[in-house]
Amino acid sequence: MPIDIKNFDKPTKFYWPGDDSGQEWCLIRQPNRKELLEIIKNANIKQTAEFKLDPKTKVYQRVQYMDSDLDRDLVFSELMLDSIIVDWNFTDPEGAPIPCTKENKNLMANNIQFRNWIDECIEVIKTGKKQTFEEEIKN
Repeated sequence: MPIDIKNFDKPTKFYWPGDDSGQEWCLIRQPNRKELLEIIKNANIKQTAEFKLDPKTKVYQRVQYMDSDLDRDLVFSELMLDSIIVDWNFTDPEGAPIPCTKENKNLMANNIQFRNWIDECIEVIKTGKKQTFEEEIKN
């Protein structure tokens, strides 16, 4: 498969497991390194790194520390969620569409079932077990 160097961070479509009709979905992507560093910067989280000797292996290993607190963690979490969720198609109980806004993403993340599902989707993307929606259509 050729590599699209200009579009590495293509989102993947995941269907909401609680929807039998297959109409509710979410486009999810993993932020690239540059975006992740920008999120860390905007959340005002300080990173430090040093090398420590592993007493068992006698090998120096890089150890990274994050200086944070609950307020910064909350900002980081909100920024990450906004970056991860690209778009969605969800409706409220009356059938009205729920806009994919930063505020609505944070409201949805308060639901543990939704948050766990997003975490599972990210894990699938990280492990490469899911093809993009367009590749599924080709096959």
